Amino acid sequence: MSTDGDRFQKLNLYGLYGANVVAAEYCGLHEPPAPALGTWQHGWMPSYRKPIHPDMVMGTPTDEYPQKPYWVARADEESYLRGQGLKAKAIGLPIVYVSDETVTRIPKSLLVMPAHSLDFTTHAWKFEEYASEIHSLRGSFSDITVCVHPSCWRNGYWVGAFNKLGFKVIKGASVDDFDSLKNMRQLLSRFEYVTTNGFGSHIAYAAYFGAKVSVYGQYAVLKAEDYRNAPLYQQNLAILEPALNSVSQQVVMKNYPELFCHPLEAQQKIDWARHEVGHQHKVAPAELRKLFGWNKSAMSIHKVRSVRSTIQNAIPGRLQHLCKMLLRSSYRQRYREFERLSQAPSHTPVTTTLLGKPLELVDGPSFRFYHTEIFERQLYRFSSAEEAPRIIDAGANVGLSVIYFKQLFPNSRIIAFEPDPNVYQVLRRNCESFSLPDVSLEQKALWTCDTILTFQGEGGDAGRISAESPSETSFEVPTCRLRDYLHDRVHFLKIDIEGAETDVLVDCADLLHNVDKLFVEYHSFLKKEQSLDVLLRLLREAGFRVNVEACNPSLQPFIYRNVNLGMDLQLNIFAVRE
Repeated sequence: MSTDGDRFQKLNLYGLYGANVVAAEYCGLHEPPAPALGTWQHGWMPSYRKPIHPDMVMGTPTDEYPQKPYWVARADEESYLRGQGLKAKAIGLPIVYVSDETVTRIPKSLLVMPAHSLDFTTHAWKFEEYASEIHSLRGSFSDITVCVHPSCWRNGYWVGAFNKLGFKVIKGASVDDFDSLKNMRQLLSRFEYVTTNGFGSHIAYAAYFGAKVSVYGQYAVLKAEDYRNAPLYQQNLAILEPALNSVSQQVVMKNYPELFCHPLEAQQKIDWARHEVGHQHKVAPAELRKLFGWNKSAMSIHKVRSVRSTIQNAIPGRLQHLCKMLLRSSYRQRYREFERLSQAPSHTPVTTTLLGKPLELVDGPSFRFYHTEIFERQLYRFSSAEEAPRIIDAGANVGLSVIYFKQLFPNSRIIAFEPDPNVYQVLRRNCESFSLPDVSLEQKALWTCDTILTFQGEGGDAGRISAESPSETSFEVPTCRLRDYLHDRVHFLKIDIEGAETDVLVDCADLLHNVDKLFVEYHSFLKKEQSLDVLLRLLREAGFRVNVEACNPSLQPFIYRNVNLGMDLQLNIFAVRE
Protein backbone atom coordinates (compact mmCIF):
# COMPACT_ATOMS: atom_id res chain seq x y z
CA MET A 1 0.00 0.00 0.00
CA SER A 2 1.38 3.41 -0.98
CA THR A 3 1.66 5.96 1.82
CA ASP A 4 2.15 9.72 1.94
CA GLY A 5 5.74 9.00 2.99
CA ASP A 6 6.29 6.85 -0.10
CA ARG A 7 4.82 9.57 -2.31
CA PHE A 8 7.05 12.22 -0.77
CA GLN A 9 10.15 10.07 -1.27
CA LYS A 10 9.27 9.53 -4.92
CA LEU A 11 8.60 13.22 -5.47
CA ASN A 12 11.89 14.04 -3.80
CA LEU A 13 13.76 11.61 -6.05
CA TYR A 14 11.96 12.15 -9.37
CA GLY A 15 11.01 15.81 -8.92
CA LEU A 16 7.71 17.61 -9.44
CA TYR A 17 6.17 16.57 -12.75
CA GLY A 18 9.23 14.33 -13.27
CA ALA A 19 11.71 17.23 -13.47
CA ASN A 20 14.60 15.11 -12.18
CA VAL A 21 13.70 12.31 -14.61
CA VAL A 22 14.08 14.76 -17.48
CA ALA A 23 17.35 16.04 -16.01
CA ALA A 24 18.74 12.52 -15.61
CA GLU A 25 17.89 11.64 -19.21
CA TYR A 26 19.56 14.85 -20.38
CA CYS A 27 22.66 13.89 -18.39
CA GLY A 28 22.78 10.45 -19.98
CA LEU A 29 21.60 8.61 -16.86
CA HIS A 30 18.98 5.89 -16.81
CA GLU A 31 17.21 7.51 -13.85
CA PRO A 32 17.97 9.99 -11.05
CA PRO A 33 20.65 8.31 -8.92
CA ALA A 34 19.66 10.35 -5.86
CA PRO A 35 17.48 13.33 -4.91
CA ALA A 36 18.90 16.57 -6.31
CA LEU A 37 20.95 18.58 -3.83
CA GLY A 38 18.71 21.63 -4.08
CA THR A 39 15.31 22.89 -5.19
CA TRP A 40 14.39 23.54 -8.82
CA GLN A 41 11.81 26.17 -9.70
CA HIS A 42 9.07 24.16 -11.37
CA GLY A 43 6.73 26.85 -12.71
CA TRP A 44 6.93 29.98 -14.83
CA MET A 45 7.11 33.33 -13.07
CA PRO A 46 6.71 36.14 -15.64
CA SER A 47 9.59 38.58 -15.84
CA TYR A 48 7.37 41.58 -15.06
CA ARG A 49 6.38 40.10 -11.70
CA LYS A 50 8.27 41.72 -8.84
CA PRO A 51 8.52 39.29 -5.93
CA ILE A 52 8.23 40.46 -2.34
CA HIS A 53 9.46 37.16 -0.91
CA PRO A 54 11.62 34.27 -2.19
CA ASP A 55 8.63 31.94 -1.88
CA MET A 56 6.96 33.84 -4.75
CA VAL A 57 9.82 32.81 -7.05
CA MET A 58 10.14 29.21 -5.96
CA GLY A 59 6.52 28.39 -5.21
CA THR A 60 7.73 26.59 -2.10
CA PRO A 61 8.93 27.66 1.37
CA THR A 62 12.56 28.80 1.26
CA ASP A 63 13.20 29.74 4.88
CA GLU A 64 13.26 26.11 6.03
CA TYR A 65 16.41 25.37 4.04
CA PRO A 66 18.29 28.66 3.65
CA GLN A 67 21.61 26.90 2.96
CA LYS A 68 20.46 24.71 0.07
CA PRO A 69 20.89 25.87 -3.55
CA TYR A 70 17.91 27.11 -5.57
CA TRP A 71 17.88 26.73 -9.35
CA VAL A 72 15.75 29.22 -11.23
CA ALA A 73 14.86 30.07 -14.81
CA ARG A 74 16.39 33.50 -15.39
CA ALA A 75 19.15 35.83 -14.26
CA ASP A 76 16.68 38.33 -12.73
CA GLU A 77 15.36 35.61 -10.45
CA GLU A 78 18.88 34.51 -9.53
CA SER A 79 19.83 38.09 -8.69
CA TYR A 80 16.73 38.55 -6.50
CA LEU A 81 17.28 35.36 -4.49
CA ARG A 82 20.96 36.13 -4.01
CA GLY A 83 19.96 39.53 -2.73
CA GLN A 84 17.82 37.72 -0.14
CA GLY A 85 20.85 35.79 1.08
CA LEU A 86 20.05 32.53 -0.72
CA LYS A 87 22.24 30.40 -2.95
CA ALA A 88 20.77 30.62 -6.45
CA LYS A 89 21.72 29.94 -10.04
CA ALA A 90 19.81 30.44 -13.29
CA ILE A 91 19.72 27.19 -15.28
CA GLY A 92 16.31 27.42 -17.00
CA LEU A 93 13.09 25.70 -16.01
CA PRO A 94 12.86 21.88 -16.20
CA ILE A 95 10.80 22.18 -19.41
CA VAL A 96 13.87 23.35 -21.38
CA TYR A 97 15.62 20.02 -20.70
CA VAL A 98 12.93 17.83 -22.26
CA SER A 99 14.45 15.91 -25.16
CA ASP A 100 13.52 16.93 -28.69
CA GLU A 101 10.95 14.80 -30.43
CA THR A 102 9.42 15.17 -33.87
CA VAL A 103 5.69 15.82 -33.56
CA THR A 104 3.38 16.63 -36.47
CA ARG A 105 1.42 19.78 -35.77
CA ILE A 106 -2.23 19.63 -36.84
CA PRO A 107 -3.17 22.70 -38.94
CA LYS A 108 -5.90 24.94 -37.47
CA SER A 109 -6.18 22.73 -34.38
CA LEU A 110 -6.99 24.33 -31.00
CA LEU A 111 -6.08 23.10 -27.54
CA VAL A 112 -8.14 24.67 -24.75
CA MET A 113 -6.46 24.72 -21.34
CA PRO A 114 -8.79 26.30 -18.73
CA ALA A 115 -7.39 27.84 -15.56
CA HIS A 116 -6.84 25.13 -13.00
CA SER A 117 -7.54 24.60 -9.35
CA LEU A 118 -5.45 22.71 -6.80
CA ASP A 119 -6.54 19.91 -4.52
CA PHE A 120 -6.82 22.37 -1.62
CA THR A 121 -8.48 25.30 -3.44
CA THR A 122 -12.08 26.07 -4.33
CA HIS A 123 -13.31 28.34 -7.09
CA ALA A 124 -16.62 29.70 -8.33
CA TRP A 125 -15.68 30.14 -11.98
CA LYS A 126 -18.25 30.41 -14.79
CA PHE A 127 -17.78 26.92 -16.20
CA GLU A 128 -20.84 26.80 -18.46
CA GLU A 129 -20.26 30.28 -19.88
CA TYR A 130 -16.64 29.59 -20.80
CA ALA A 131 -17.54 26.26 -22.40
CA SER A 132 -20.18 28.07 -24.48
CA GLU A 133 -17.63 30.65 -25.60
CA ILE A 134 -15.33 27.88 -26.81
CA HIS A 135 -18.29 26.16 -28.46
CA SER A 136 -18.84 29.29 -30.58
CA LEU A 137 -15.34 28.76 -32.08
CA ARG A 138 -16.08 25.34 -33.54
CA GLY A 139 -16.52 26.56 -37.10
CA SER A 140 -13.10 28.23 -37.03
CA PHE A 141 -10.94 25.19 -36.23
CA SER A 142 -10.40 21.73 -37.65
CA ASP A 143 -10.22 20.20 -34.18
CA ILE A 144 -10.80 21.45 -30.63
CA THR A 145 -9.57 19.45 -27.63
CA VAL A 146 -9.93 20.49 -24.00
CA CYS A 147 -7.17 19.69 -21.50
CA VAL A 148 -8.27 19.85 -17.85
CA HIS A 149 -5.92 19.72 -14.87
CA PRO A 150 -6.27 16.57 -12.68
CA SER A 151 -7.27 18.63 -9.63
CA CYS A 152 -10.11 20.22 -11.62
CA TRP A 153 -11.12 16.75 -12.70
CA ARG A 154 -11.32 15.68 -9.05
CA ASN A 155 -13.11 18.90 -8.04
CA GLY A 156 -15.68 18.55 -10.82
CA TYR A 157 -14.57 21.71 -12.64
CA TRP A 158 -14.82 22.22 -16.44
CA VAL A 159 -15.24 18.55 -17.42
CA GLY A 160 -19.01 18.39 -17.18
CA ALA A 161 -19.53 21.74 -18.89
CA PHE A 162 -17.42 20.74 -21.91
CA ASN A 163 -18.75 17.18 -22.07
CA LYS A 164 -22.30 18.52 -22.36
CA LEU A 165 -21.28 20.34 -25.53
CA GLY A 166 -19.62 17.27 -27.03
CA PHE A 167 -15.97 18.26 -26.61
CA LYS A 168 -13.17 15.76 -26.25
CA VAL A 169 -11.73 16.31 -22.77
CA ILE A 170 -8.35 14.93 -21.72
CA LYS A 171 -6.52 15.00 -18.41
CA GLY A 172 -3.50 17.32 -18.03
CA ALA A 173 -0.21 17.10 -16.17
CA SER A 174 -0.08 15.70 -12.64
CA VAL A 175 2.61 16.59 -10.14
CA ASP A 176 3.32 12.93 -9.39
CA ASP A 177 3.17 11.71 -13.00
CA PHE A 178 6.88 11.56 -13.70
CA ASP A 179 6.36 11.61 -17.46
CA SER A 180 4.37 14.86 -17.24
CA LEU A 181 6.95 17.17 -18.81
CA LYS A 182 7.59 14.83 -21.73
CA ASN A 183 3.87 14.36 -22.31
CA MET A 184 3.38 18.11 -22.08
CA ARG A 185 5.92 18.70 -24.83
CA GLN A 186 4.17 16.24 -27.13
CA LEU A 187 0.74 17.71 -26.46
CA LEU A 188 1.72 21.36 -26.87
CA SER A 189 3.68 20.59 -30.05
CA ARG A 190 0.69 18.90 -31.68
CA PHE A 191 -1.70 21.87 -31.77
CA GLU A 192 -1.29 25.00 -33.86
CA TYR A 193 -3.25 27.14 -31.39
CA VAL A 194 -3.55 27.05 -27.61
CA THR A 195 -5.97 29.20 -25.64
CA THR A 196 -6.73 29.67 -21.96
CA ASN A 197 -8.87 31.84 -19.72
CA GLY A 198 -6.37 32.46 -16.95
CA PHE A 199 -2.75 32.70 -15.95
CA GLY A 200 -0.51 29.65 -15.81
CA SER A 201 2.79 28.10 -16.86
CA HIS A 202 1.04 26.55 -19.85
CA ILE A 203 1.10 29.98 -21.53
CA ALA A 204 4.89 30.15 -21.63
CA TYR A 205 5.30 26.41 -22.25
CA ALA A 206 2.94 26.36 -25.24
CA ALA A 207 4.63 29.40 -26.78
CA TYR A 208 8.05 27.79 -26.14
CA PHE A 209 7.02 24.78 -28.22
CA GLY A 210 5.79 26.95 -31.08
CA ALA A 211 2.03 27.08 -30.47
CA LYS A 212 0.14 30.33 -31.04
CA VAL A 213 -1.15 31.25 -27.59
CA SER A 214 -4.08 33.44 -26.61
CA VAL A 215 -6.07 34.38 -23.51
CA TYR A 216 -9.71 34.37 -24.53
CA GLY A 217 -13.16 34.34 -22.93
CA GLN A 218 -14.32 34.66 -19.35
CA TYR A 219 -11.15 35.28 -17.32
CA ALA A 220 -10.91 32.97 -14.31
CA VAL A 221 -10.50 35.33 -11.36
CA LEU A 222 -8.37 34.06 -8.49
CA LYS A 223 -9.57 35.21 -5.07
CA ALA A 224 -7.57 35.19 -1.86
CA GLU A 225 -10.13 33.09 -0.01
CA ASP A 226 -9.75 30.37 -2.65
CA TYR A 227 -6.18 29.77 -1.46
CA ARG A 228 -6.59 29.94 2.30
CA ASN A 229 -5.81 26.22 2.63
CA ALA A 230 -2.78 26.29 0.33
CA PRO A 231 0.24 25.15 2.41
CA LEU A 232 2.56 27.78 0.92
CA TYR A 233 0.29 30.67 1.86
CA GLN A 234 -0.54 29.20 5.26
CA GLN A 235 3.13 29.59 6.11
CA ASN A 236 3.47 33.01 4.49
CA LEU A 237 0.09 34.68 4.26
CA ALA A 238 1.59 38.09 3.42
CA ILE A 239 2.50 37.01 -0.12
CA LEU A 240 -0.97 35.76 -1.07
CA GLU A 241 -2.60 39.04 -2.12
CA PRO A 242 0.46 40.33 -4.08
CA ALA A 243 0.87 36.97 -5.79
CA LEU A 244 -2.75 36.85 -6.96
CA ASN A 245 -2.80 40.51 -7.96
CA SER A 246 0.27 39.99 -10.17
CA VAL A 247 -1.65 37.45 -12.30
CA SER A 248 -4.98 39.29 -12.40
CA GLN A 249 -6.51 40.02 -15.78
CA GLN A 250 -5.69 43.72 -15.49
CA VAL A 251 -2.00 43.15 -14.74
CA VAL A 252 -1.46 40.36 -17.28
CA MET A 253 -3.23 42.38 -19.98
CA LYS A 254 -1.12 45.43 -19.16
CA ASN A 255 2.12 43.49 -19.61
CA TYR A 256 1.11 41.08 -22.40
CA PRO A 257 -1.72 42.82 -24.31
CA GLU A 258 -0.99 40.79 -27.45
CA LEU A 259 -2.11 37.59 -25.69
CA PHE A 260 -5.68 38.86 -25.29
CA CYS A 261 -7.18 38.16 -28.71
CA HIS A 262 -9.35 35.77 -30.67
CA PRO A 263 -7.50 32.41 -30.82
CA LEU A 264 -7.19 32.63 -34.62
CA GLU A 265 -5.42 35.98 -34.30
CA ALA A 266 -2.70 34.65 -31.96
CA GLN A 267 0.89 34.76 -33.19
CA GLN A 268 3.97 32.71 -32.38
CA LYS A 269 6.09 34.12 -29.53
CA ILE A 270 8.95 31.61 -29.43
CA ASP A 271 11.73 34.11 -28.65
CA TRP A 272 9.71 35.65 -25.84
CA ALA A 273 8.94 32.23 -24.38
CA ARG A 274 12.57 31.09 -24.59
CA HIS A 275 13.53 34.11 -22.49
CA GLU A 276 10.74 33.58 -19.98
CA VAL A 277 11.55 29.91 -19.30
CA GLY A 278 15.30 30.56 -19.23
CA HIS A 279 16.38 28.66 -22.33
CA GLN A 280 19.43 30.93 -22.58
CA HIS A 281 20.66 29.64 -19.20
CA LYS A 282 20.43 25.95 -20.02
CA VAL A 283 23.63 24.26 -18.78
CA ALA A 284 25.65 21.40 -20.25
CA PRO A 285 25.05 17.84 -18.99
CA ALA A 286 28.32 17.73 -17.05
CA GLU A 287 27.50 20.92 -15.18
CA LEU A 288 23.96 19.78 -14.43
CA ARG A 289 25.28 16.52 -12.98
CA LYS A 290 27.62 18.55 -10.77
CA LEU A 291 24.88 20.93 -9.64
CA PHE A 292 22.47 18.14 -8.81
CA GLY A 293 25.10 16.05 -7.06
CA TRP A 294 25.06 13.27 -9.60
CA ASN A 295 28.80 13.09 -10.26
CA LYS A 296 31.11 10.90 -8.18
CA SER A 297 32.35 13.56 -5.77
CA ALA A 298 28.90 15.00 -5.23
CA MET A 299 27.39 11.54 -4.67
CA SER A 300 29.87 11.10 -1.83
CA ILE A 301 28.69 14.41 -0.38
CA HIS A 302 25.10 13.26 -0.77
CA LYS A 303 25.80 10.09 1.21
CA VAL A 304 27.36 12.17 3.99
CA ARG A 305 24.35 14.48 4.04
CA SER A 306 21.98 11.53 4.05
CA VAL A 307 23.74 10.06 7.08
CA ARG A 308 23.72 13.48 8.74
CA SER A 309 19.98 13.80 8.11
CA THR A 310 19.36 10.37 9.60
CA ILE A 311 21.38 11.29 12.68
CA GLN A 312 19.59 14.63 12.95
CA ASN A 313 16.20 12.94 12.89
CA ALA A 314 17.36 10.71 15.73
CA ILE A 315 18.50 13.65 17.88
CA PRO A 316 16.12 14.36 20.77
CA GLY A 317 14.02 17.48 20.44
CA ARG A 318 15.80 19.21 23.30
CA LEU A 319 19.18 18.82 21.59
CA GLN A 320 17.75 20.05 18.27
CA HIS A 321 16.47 23.09 20.14
CA LEU A 322 19.94 23.79 21.52
CA CYS A 323 21.46 23.50 18.03
CA LYS A 324 18.95 25.99 16.66
CA MET A 325 19.69 28.34 19.54
CA LEU A 326 23.36 28.23 18.63
CA LEU A 327 23.04 28.44 14.85
CA ARG A 328 19.92 30.48 14.06
CA SER A 329 19.77 34.03 15.41
CA SER A 330 16.11 34.52 14.41
CA TYR A 331 15.13 31.37 16.30
CA ARG A 332 17.20 32.48 19.30
CA GLN A 333 15.62 35.96 19.41
CA ARG A 334 12.11 34.55 19.07
CA TYR A 335 12.65 31.98 21.78
CA ARG A 336 14.12 34.53 24.19
CA GLU A 337 11.17 36.85 23.67
CA PHE A 338 8.72 34.07 24.45
CA GLU A 339 10.77 33.26 27.56
CA ARG A 340 10.68 36.89 28.64
CA LEU A 341 6.92 36.99 28.31
CA SER A 342 6.38 33.67 30.07
CA GLN A 343 8.46 34.85 33.03
CA ALA A 344 6.70 38.20 33.31
CA PRO A 345 4.42 38.64 36.37
CA SER A 346 0.90 37.37 35.75
CA HIS A 347 -1.80 39.93 34.96
CA THR A 348 0.80 42.66 34.48
CA PRO A 349 0.92 44.85 31.34
CA VAL A 350 3.75 44.00 28.97
CA THR A 351 4.54 44.81 25.32
CA THR A 352 6.03 42.67 22.55
CA THR A 353 6.80 43.02 18.85
CA LEU A 354 6.59 39.29 18.01
CA LEU A 355 3.77 40.02 15.55
CA GLY A 356 5.79 42.73 13.79
CA LYS A 357 4.34 45.79 15.53
CA PRO A 358 4.02 46.87 19.17
CA LEU A 359 1.41 44.66 20.82
CA GLU A 360 0.18 45.28 24.37
CA LEU A 361 -0.69 42.31 26.57
CA VAL A 362 -2.46 42.13 29.89
CA ASP A 363 -0.90 38.77 30.75
CA GLY A 364 2.50 37.81 29.34
CA PRO A 365 2.64 34.17 30.52
CA SER A 366 -0.48 33.17 28.58
CA PHE A 367 0.68 34.74 25.31
CA ARG A 368 2.68 31.70 24.11
CA PHE A 369 -0.40 29.49 24.32
CA TYR A 370 -2.64 31.90 22.43
CA HIS A 371 0.03 32.64 19.83
CA THR A 372 0.39 28.90 19.19
CA GLU A 373 -3.36 28.35 18.95
CA ILE A 374 -4.23 31.38 16.84
CA PHE A 375 -1.19 32.04 14.63
CA GLU A 376 0.63 28.71 14.42
CA ARG A 377 -2.14 26.18 14.60
CA GLN A 378 -4.59 28.73 13.11
CA LEU A 379 -7.50 27.50 15.19
CA TYR A 380 -9.93 30.02 13.67
CA ARG A 381 -8.92 29.52 10.04
CA PHE A 382 -11.89 29.36 7.66
CA SER A 383 -12.57 29.85 3.99
CA SER A 384 -15.09 32.19 2.41
CA ALA A 385 -16.11 33.13 -1.11
CA GLU A 386 -16.46 36.73 0.07
CA GLU A 387 -13.61 39.21 -0.30
CA ALA A 388 -14.90 41.10 2.75
CA PRO A 389 -16.50 38.52 5.06
CA ARG A 390 -18.43 39.74 8.07
CA ILE A 391 -16.96 38.43 11.31
CA ILE A 392 -18.26 38.70 14.87
CA ASP A 393 -15.64 38.17 17.56
CA ALA A 394 -17.35 37.75 20.92
CA GLY A 395 -14.64 37.73 23.57
CA ALA A 396 -11.88 39.54 21.66
CA ASN A 397 -9.64 40.12 24.72
CA VAL A 398 -6.55 42.14 23.64
CA GLY A 399 -7.17 41.52 19.94
CA LEU A 400 -5.01 38.55 18.89
CA SER A 401 -7.95 36.96 17.10
CA VAL A 402 -8.89 40.29 15.47
CA ILE A 403 -5.33 40.71 14.17
CA TYR A 404 -5.39 37.14 12.86
CA PHE A 405 -8.72 37.62 11.07
CA LYS A 406 -7.38 40.77 9.43
CA GLN A 407 -4.29 38.92 8.24
CA LEU A 408 -6.51 36.16 6.87
CA PHE A 409 -9.02 38.54 5.24
CA PRO A 410 -7.62 42.10 4.97
CA ASN A 411 -10.97 43.45 3.74
CA SER A 412 -13.06 41.71 6.40
CA ARG A 413 -15.62 43.64 8.45
CA ILE A 414 -15.28 42.78 12.13
CA ILE A 415 -17.40 43.50 15.20
CA ALA A 416 -15.43 42.72 18.36
CA PHE A 417 -16.88 42.56 21.89
CA GLU A 418 -14.82 42.92 25.06
CA PRO A 419 -16.61 43.92 28.30
CA ASP A 420 -13.63 44.32 30.67
CA PRO A 421 -12.85 48.09 30.52
CA ASN A 422 -9.11 47.63 31.14
CA VAL A 423 -8.76 44.88 28.56
CA TYR A 424 -10.96 46.84 26.14
CA GLN A 425 -8.55 49.80 26.23
CA VAL A 426 -5.66 47.47 25.35
CA LEU A 427 -7.76 45.98 22.54
CA ARG A 428 -8.45 49.45 21.19
CA ARG A 429 -4.78 50.48 21.29
CA ASN A 430 -3.68 47.26 19.60
CA CYS A 431 -6.15 47.79 16.76
CA GLU A 432 -4.73 51.29 16.33
CA SER A 433 -1.14 50.00 16.48
CA PHE A 434 -1.84 47.49 13.71
CA SER A 435 -3.91 50.01 11.71
CA LEU A 436 -6.87 47.64 11.35
CA PRO A 437 -9.66 49.12 9.19
CA ASP A 438 -13.34 48.16 9.33
CA VAL A 439 -13.15 46.95 12.93
CA SER A 440 -15.98 48.03 15.23
CA LEU A 441 -15.22 47.64 18.94
CA GLU A 442 -17.97 47.21 21.54
CA GLN A 443 -17.23 47.50 25.28
CA LYS A 444 -20.14 45.24 26.17
CA ALA A 445 -20.82 41.70 27.32
CA LEU A 446 -23.17 39.50 25.33
CA TRP A 447 -26.25 38.38 27.18
CA THR A 448 -29.95 37.66 26.63
CA CYS A 449 -31.07 41.25 27.12
CA ASP A 450 -29.80 44.82 27.29
CA THR A 451 -29.03 45.47 30.93
CA ILE A 452 -26.25 46.01 33.48
CA LEU A 453 -24.68 42.92 35.07
CA THR A 454 -21.86 42.09 37.46
CA PHE A 455 -18.68 41.03 35.71
CA GLN A 456 -16.03 39.07 37.55
CA GLY A 457 -12.67 40.35 36.32
CA GLU A 458 -9.77 37.90 36.25
CA GLY A 459 -7.05 40.27 35.09
CA GLY A 460 -6.37 38.29 31.93
CA ASP A 461 -8.57 36.28 29.58
CA ALA A 462 -11.10 34.55 31.82
CA GLY A 463 -13.37 37.34 33.04
CA ARG A 464 -17.07 36.46 32.98
CA ILE A 465 -20.58 37.48 33.91
CA SER A 466 -21.15 36.39 37.50
CA ALA A 467 -24.23 35.77 39.65
CA GLU A 468 -22.10 35.74 42.79
CA SER A 469 -21.92 38.56 45.30
CA PRO A 470 -19.77 41.54 44.24
CA SER A 471 -16.09 41.32 45.19
CA GLU A 472 -13.00 43.47 44.98
CA THR A 473 -12.34 42.24 41.44
CA SER A 474 -15.89 42.55 40.14
CA PHE A 475 -17.55 45.49 38.44
CA GLU A 476 -20.65 46.30 36.46
CA VAL A 477 -20.72 46.12 32.65
CA PRO A 478 -23.36 46.90 30.05
CA THR A 479 -24.72 43.96 28.05
CA CYS A 480 -26.36 43.54 24.66
CA ARG A 481 -28.00 40.76 22.70
CA LEU A 482 -26.11 38.88 20.01
CA ARG A 483 -29.33 38.43 18.06
CA ASP A 484 -29.35 42.17 17.30
CA TYR A 485 -26.22 41.59 15.16
CA LEU A 486 -27.45 38.48 13.34
CA HIS A 487 -30.15 39.93 11.08
CA ASP A 488 -27.56 40.19 8.29
CA ARG A 489 -25.32 37.40 7.09
CA VAL A 490 -22.34 36.51 9.30
CA HIS A 491 -19.60 34.53 7.63
CA PHE A 492 -17.82 33.62 10.85
CA LEU A 493 -19.01 33.86 14.45
CA LYS A 494 -16.54 33.30 17.28
CA ILE A 495 -17.94 33.01 20.82
CA ASP A 496 -15.61 32.77 23.81
CA ILE A 497 -17.59 34.33 26.64
CA GLU A 498 -16.67 32.15 29.61
CA GLY A 499 -19.90 30.31 30.38
CA ALA A 500 -22.59 32.56 28.88
CA GLU A 501 -22.42 30.89 25.45
CA THR A 502 -25.42 28.56 25.78
CA ASP A 503 -27.77 31.25 27.13
CA VAL A 504 -26.71 33.71 24.42
CA LEU A 505 -27.10 31.20 21.57
CA VAL A 506 -30.48 29.98 22.81
CA ASP A 507 -31.64 33.61 22.77
CA CYS A 508 -30.80 33.95 19.05
CA ALA A 509 -31.51 30.39 17.89
CA ASP A 510 -34.01 31.53 15.25
CA LEU A 511 -31.36 33.74 13.58
CA LEU A 512 -28.48 31.27 13.44
CA HIS A 513 -29.45 30.42 9.86
CA ASN A 514 -27.66 33.68 8.96
CA VAL A 515 -24.35 32.30 10.28
CA ASP A 516 -22.09 30.34 7.92
CA LYS A 517 -19.49 29.06 10.37
CA LEU A 518 -19.40 29.18 14.12
CA PHE A 519 -16.75 28.59 16.76
CA VAL A 520 -17.91 28.37 20.35
CA GLU A 521 -15.86 27.66 23.45
CA TYR A 522 -18.08 25.73 25.84
CA HIS A 523 -17.45 26.05 29.60
CA SER A 524 -18.74 23.79 32.36
CA PHE A 525 -18.43 25.04 35.95
CA LEU A 526 -18.43 22.93 39.07
CA LYS A 527 -21.71 22.91 41.00
CA LYS A 528 -23.51 24.41 38.01
CA GLU A 529 -25.79 22.42 35.74
CA GLN A 530 -24.16 21.46 32.45
CA SER A 531 -25.79 22.67 29.23
CA LEU A 532 -23.73 20.87 26.59
CA ASP A 533 -26.75 18.84 25.45
CA VAL A 534 -28.76 22.03 24.95
CA LEU A 535 -25.98 23.65 22.98
CA LEU A 536 -25.39 20.67 20.68
CA ARG A 537 -29.11 20.21 20.01
CA LEU A 538 -29.44 23.91 19.21
CA LEU A 539 -26.57 23.73 16.70
CA ARG A 540 -27.98 20.61 15.07
CA GLU A 541 -31.44 22.17 14.71
CA ALA A 542 -29.82 25.26 13.19
CA GLY A 543 -28.36 23.07 10.41
CA PHE A 544 -24.79 22.77 11.70
CA ARG A 545 -22.55 19.75 11.89
CA VAL A 546 -20.05 19.92 14.74
CA ASN A 547 -16.52 18.85 15.51
CA VAL A 548 -15.48 18.89 19.16
CA GLU A 549 -12.13 18.87 20.94
CA ALA A 550 -11.38 18.98 24.64
CA CYS A 551 -9.14 21.68 26.10
CA ASN A 552 -6.88 20.51 28.92
CA PRO A 553 -8.48 17.02 28.98
CA SER A 554 -8.33 14.88 32.12
CA LEU A 555 -6.31 11.73 31.57
CA GLN A 556 -8.40 9.64 34.00
CA PRO A 557 -11.68 11.54 34.48
CA PHE A 558 -13.21 8.85 36.72
CA ILE A 559 -10.31 9.25 39.14
CA TYR A 560 -9.35 12.89 38.73
CA ARG A 561 -10.70 15.80 36.75
CA ASN A 562 -8.65 18.84 35.84
CA VAL A 563 -10.28 21.93 37.30
CA ASN A 564 -9.15 25.40 36.22
CA LEU A 565 -10.76 28.63 37.41
CA GLY A 566 -13.74 26.63 38.58
CA MET A 567 -14.19 24.84 35.24
CA ASP A 568 -14.23 21.04 35.09
CA LEU A 569 -14.73 20.92 31.31
CA GLN A 570 -13.84 23.18 28.43
CA LEU A 571 -14.53 22.32 24.79
CA ASN A 572 -13.78 23.89 21.44
CA ILE A 573 -16.79 23.38 19.18
CA PHE A 574 -16.49 23.98 15.43
CA ALA A 575 -19.85 24.22 13.67
CA VAL A 576 -20.23 24.17 9.87
CA ARG A 577 -23.18 23.85 7.55
CA GLU A 578 -24.15 20.37 6.31
